[in-house]
Amino acid sequence: MKRFILISLVSLALFGCGEKKVTEEMLVGDWGCTFDRYKAKWENGLFQDFESSPKKSTNKTLVRFYIKDNQFWIESDKKVNPFNLSNFSGKSSIAKSAFGITTKNNNSIEYISSDKFKMKIIYESRDEVNEANNNKEKTEIICERIIE
Repeated sequence: MKRFILISLVSLALFGCGEKKVTEEMLVGDWGCTFDRYKAKWENGLFQDFESSPKKSTNKTLVRFYIKDNQFWIESDKKVNPFNLSNFSGKSSIAKSAFGITTKNNNSIEYISSDKFKMKIIYESRDEVNEANNNKEKTEIICERIIE
């Protein structure tokens, strides 16, 4: 019996209880989402921390995810667009334009429960010529499944 318990504990430690993550199948359906936008100021050659309270906040907005013709779609405010969940991996993408502007995006999605998730979108742009144009924003989107 002790051996069985020991093997069970070792197995649980090695394999865990199964990582919970957001999948396309989980997202299919209707969600009520709130959007909070935060800004970070540019001072002394660096972006400061994001504001503690959102610059802009919205009431719950209806967001619908669905699959049609083997394509995953998102619909919000009567706008329909393809949605690529892999763009929310938490990895940064950096692009530099010919005009000396560098942009950086970092998108992530966090599983909270089977009926709730959080997306975080961080966008940063730096202008080598005019620092007054430097901008950094974070949008947090918290969505809860609409159950009828």
